[in-house]
Amino acid sequence: MKDKVKDYMFLINKPLFADQSLKDVFYAFRFSTLPGLPLVDSAGEVLGMVTKETVFREGLDNLFPSAPVTKFITRDFIVLNEQSAIDDIWPLDCEVCPVINSDNEVIGVISRYQVDQAYVKGLRYHINLLEATFNSTHNGIFAINSNGYITSINPAAERMAGCSKEDAVGKFLTDVVSPAGLLDVINNGKPQFGKKFQVGKRKYITNRTPIILDEKIIGAVGVIQDISEIDDVSQELNSVKNLNREMETIIRLSFDGILIIDDNGLVEKANPAIERVLGIPVEQLIGKHVDSLPEQGIFDNWLIDLIKRKQETDTTIRNNVNSERRLKISINPILNNEDQVSKWVISLQDLSEILQLQEELAEEKQLSQGYKKELSILRCRVGEDYFAAESAVMKSVLELSLRVAQVDSAVLIQGEPGTGKKLTARLIHENSSQQAGAFVEVDCASMPNDLLEEELFGYETGGDGKLGVFEAAPNGTVLLKNIGDMSKGLQAKLLKVLQEREIHRSGQDKPRKVNARIITITSEDILEKVTSGKFREDLYYRLNVIPISIPPLRERQEDIIKLIKMFQKQHYEQYGLRKKFSYDALDLLFNYAWPGNVRELKYVVEYLYLICPQDNIDAVYVKKQLNGQGVKGGSVDSINGIVPSG
Repeated sequence: MKDKVKDYMFLINKPLFADQSLKDVFYAFRFSTLPGLPLVDSAGEVLGMVTKETVFREGLDNLFPSAPVTKFITRDFIVLNEQSAIDDIWPLDCEVCPVINSDNEVIGVISRYQVDQAYVKGLRYHINLLEATFNSTHNGIFAINSNGYITSINPAAERMAGCSKEDAVGKFLTDVVSPAGLLDVINNGKPQFGKKFQVGKRKYITNRTPIILDEKIIGAVGVIQDISEIDDVSQELNSVKNLNREMETIIRLSFDGILIIDDNGLVEKANPAIERVLGIPVEQLIGKHVDSLPEQGIFDNWLIDLIKRKQETDTTIRNNVNSERRLKISINPILNNEDQVSKWVISLQDLSEILQLQEELAEEKQLSQGYKKELSILRCRVGEDYFAAESAVMKSVLELSLRVAQVDSAVLIQGEPGTGKKLTARLIHENSSQQAGAFVEVDCASMPNDLLEEELFGYETGGDGKLGVFEAAPNGTVLLKNIGDMSKGLQAKLLKVLQEREIHRSGQDKPRKVNARIITITSEDILEKVTSGKFREDLYYRLNVIPISIPPLRERQEDIIKLIKMFQKQHYEQYGLRKKFSYDALDLLFNYAWPGNVRELKYVVEYLYLICPQDNIDAVYVKKQLNGQGVKGGSVDSINGIVPSG
């Protein structure tokens, strides 16, 4: 029976309503293990989710206790039914989801963590069941890969080989056992049934079958039965009878379905496993002619043609219509004393479980890669230490930067001085495939064009020379600042780097290949320079493959408080100073125009931290520093919704 949502969800007494406050929600979570609560309207319809993580991380730290709970809702959720199977909803994309019953009443919540745990539990149970079956069989089983190295053996095979699984796995087949028949199966792709061999005084009989995936042989499996008790005089009639009994037992106990067709084309025998594989009772198959089997959806005409044409051993993979199973079908003719085909043995192996495990493994690998990528993104979203983005526009800049980091196209970052262009460029570098390479920056406005040319491309004089930044940053990133005044000649050389990935050192004609990524940042309107003829149009479009525009701080006020908190943390770590701003002081900072953008805010906060003698920085010090300039008309009430409470 599949696990259902109701088996893992948290039951709730009642949901949240829009008129409840943050204080109500805080106490609802404080003494419970609930990961979240649904917010419903008067009709019981779910409007959103309020998660415990959000409340405890941002709640009382950022809002008054009387603030409405609606400030914390997220609409990233789906409504789940308590009867839904875990397999049907996994993977769950949202953090916490509401759960309803058959009457559409909200009765509980379930988190992504709970769904993941339940799914993993089911996978483990399935794998353990297969492993227990493999280990409990009485026949010895050897498995090898396409190169002949042992990949697995069961306990019965350990006893036969006199070697533990730990010592056998990874070794070449003949280093562990003498018979090399499995290697023949790998080489010719033909199964072997009823092969006898002797090791010392022990006698064995084995069935060997290739493992085929996508029409390629990826390994082979041998099932070995110890037949040492059979009379050594195997040529005698009694020995033949005993051997037949052994083979009958193997067929009857075989996990693979087996059919025996006589020379008249009638099904003579079928083992019990055939019912599991084909979904048809044995009694309904015995005595049926092969011509009637395709009509029952069991086999197609391929098999019938082989039998009628008395073909040799063959193997194929087919879908069984009745049970929708993927089957590996092997047909083996049995010869009489005149070397004529008298019967056919058809072996049917159910590949569905193997294919399912392979698909699940591929999905797990893909999921693992997704987690690695997600962890990389999460590593960047450390707002307190690296990049503060509270406003929608800056979150878009951050998201675009992280996407751009996955490719190596040129990027042009524009914005006013102090908005964080260089920080954005470094963010792209540190999350790109070039992160292990150097991050080299060049201020194109800080030196004459001849020196800038040597700095970018290097030079060669006699036996001496100098590397330019493009050569000095292999598999890295070159950051070009203020390129608006670059000469047309240098612009042409830079265009060649972008187009052909090569440079010419000054004083040398031989080109040199480079592979550094180019990111350009500027506070100028480069397009205006293109219009006026001061900047090459083709270079502009080469640099501007992916444009990123960072708005000034005055257009994203939501980021101001988060930036202040980030700087407070940095100053505490740097100076050991733990100080707070009064509401009046924060109101002034919040409503200031910040012509110097984030850079100015950083220096103002640092100055106030260092010159204010008390732990609480009030408006007097802020006014003195800002000198009353650039402050817009605001009040304490204008920031009550986003300023921390202390």
